Amino acid sequence: MGARPYDLKWENLGVTVQPFLPAGGRVKLRLTMVGAGDLPAGSAFVSYHLGGASGLPWVKYDGNPSQDITVPFRQGQALELEAPLAGLKPGSHFVAWDVFVKGYGWLSEKGVCSLSVFYNVANRAPNISVLGPPNGGTSLTRSPSLAAVANDPDAYPFANPRYLFTVCSDKEMTTHCETSGWQDHWAYQVPDGYARWNQTLWWKVEVTDGALSTVTPAMAVIVVPPAPDQWRTVGSGMNLSTVRGTVLPFGMYTRQAVDVEVRTESTPKLRVSRGYSSAATTAGLVGAMGRGWMSFFDSQASWNTAEQSLTITYPDGRQQVFGRNPTELSRLGVTPGPATQ
Repeated sequence: MGARPYDLKWENLGVTVQPFLPAGGRVKLRLTMVGAGDLPAGSAFVSYHLGGASGLPWVKYDGNPSQDITVPFRQGQALELEAPLAGLKPGSHFVAWDVFVKGYGWLSEKGVCSLSVFYNVANRAPNISVLGPPNGGTSLTRSPSLAAVANDPDAYPFANPRYLFTVCSDKEMTTHCETSGWQDHWAYQVPDGYARWNQTLWWKVEVTDGALSTVTPAMAVIVVPPAPDQWRTVGSGMNLSTVRGTVLPFGMYTRQAVDVEVRTESTPKLRVSRGYSSAATTAGLVGAMGRGWMSFFDSQASWNTAEQSLTITYPDGRQQVFGRNPTELSRLGVTPGPATQ
């Protein structure tokens, strides 16, 4: 029996890029031609066959990624190259590196030894890229919505990560806690009525890929009454700097007018006054005395039962919201009614 023309000596020089899912990696190899034959450039490529944890049964090539031998490969010559290795599921894998010669076939089928290498691929835990609200952020509702967006780099064993949200009233996450239960959705709304106005809640989220988990530290969110849309854009600017009727921080023009004034000796003056705001005109506000004009007749208090909040509209059109907690209302014996003017 004659000598094999393309006999090889293999050396494993190590992994240069880990073969994680989904992108895969690269392995550095050294091949030395010890046979008598020469391979012209482009006449062969390096690829591999897969085996189970025990090495058997081997799964032949089946379209695995390959690296062409792009230079002439002659007897006695050593060739170093980086061969691609497709992404492998976490676990143990045997890979048999082999050379395919066009018009000749796999060298392992011609009696040439392949290079068998054991690769142990670790599972990677999911990572969390987006959180909301941020630590120390605010919520304008007593039923905050919590959100976290996670990514599992190897999508294994679950194709998509699962989420577990927890919200508590203390930083240690031990008191008055609510959880979402494991869910596929990346957002969770705190149950209605759980939070109180001006309360600091603490929350965290755990994300799992079915095997490994990532947990955030406890994060604070402060529940505050919402600022009404009009509080910055109308009124006197809450005593901010004014030059000739222009409120500088907001760039709006204001003026005051007195329509009726009754002078008395024993009591303060009685007057009917009104205020004009260019911002109120822009906002389309029409008061009792015309577009852009606000007065005592436009002041009101409006109760929002769902939000447990009271919105006060002042005579100059400025608004302010006060939140009330149900327990405080019960203690005071107050049952809010409809809006009054």
